[in-house]
Amino acid sequence: MELRNLTNPKRINFERGLVTFSPSSASKCERELFYKALKVDKDEQEMFPYQKRWVRNGSAIHGAVQKDLIYAERMDGAKFTVDRMPDKTPAWEQNLKGVSKLSITVFNYKF
Repeated sequence: MELRNLTNPKRINFERGLVTFSPSSASKCERELFYKALKVDKDEQEMFPYQKRWVRNGSAIHGAVQKDLIYAERMDGAKFTVDRMPDKTPAWEQNLKGVSKLSITVFNYKF
């Protein structure tokens, strides 16, 4: 599945001029979302080697947990199932990518 996502990534039809947010934006404050909507450049951030290792390790753990969930749902007496897409792949963020239009008002500024 990872190889498929890397070699044939899902194409999303973004409309020119629309502000887009990813699921990781859900925990952002209104100020951060406002600046993103205005396309303000982000401050440069230096990542130290230990921070890059944290990110790499976190991604590896995330992948291992997802793999464990796939295996666990096949066990006898499993009390859950992983939601699936129509093509039977797990319904996780990479497979669920899509675009929806939503009108919001932040700080009385209409997007």
